[in-house]
Amino acid sequence: MIDLKECLILGVVGNYAKHLEQAKEEEFFKSLKVDKNKPKGIFVIYSKDCNSFLNRFCVDNTYLTYKDNLQAEAELALLCEAEYKNNLLSSLKVTHFCAFNDASLRIDENFISKKKNFSTSSKACGNFIEFTNFDDLAKYNISSFVYKDNNEYEYGSKESVKDYLCYADELLEWICKNVNEQKNEASLEELLPYFKNQPKHILISIGATPYSEYALNNSLKVGDKIKIIVSNNINKSELIQEIKL
Repeated sequence: MIDLKECLILGVVGNYAKHLEQAKEEEFFKSLKVDKNKPKGIFVIYSKDCNSFLNRFCVDNTYLTYKDNLQAEAELALLCEAEYKNNLLSSLKVTHFCAFNDASLRIDENFISKKKNFSTSSKACGNFIEFTNFDDLAKYNISSFVYKDNNEYEYGSKESVKDYLCYADELLEWICKNVNEQKNEASLEELLPYFKNQPKHILISIGATPYSEYALNNSLKVGDKIKIIVSNNINKSELIQEIKL
């Protein structure tokens, strides 16, 4: 398996209906002129080649660092091989997928990336499953739970992978287009500078599921455990993180 420290890690924002509204982050993207049935854009989570806080490797599959206004985000992530043409991203080939926690701080920052890479333990991924095709992947569901005081609560609503607003080849084409064209606007930033060394492997978290009523009304605390599962009842990618200071 690829060493994730050698990968560029990206996230897609607004790829499930209701999530941004629930997270009270719609206002950060209201100036964007995008199709309401498409994601809002792409943000950088980790880049080993940049000279900013984003070169801090932030994936820890055991612990999640506690911060005020912290929410977990249950997602599917795609591990891709990238191809380039004329210094632009031309295509992505999915090789594996996994459960992913794209935990976020609900704070007022100009770029969404500042809410994402907030410590060396701010992201996590489950075991990788080999990708075959998008029809097979569409049979998987995403679910998440929080364990608090020895009780289990649903954290994110159980959602089918096929219900992402943008999915399959359409999603890969959309990602390539946005990598090449996205500019500093709203809470998004230009992406091509992160591709100057043409990273071969890219891990892309493709969007968070909506929250349960419990998650909307109960904040995460130190000692809680988050579980995120991507499963088709035969194969399962699972991650469990304990929240610590």
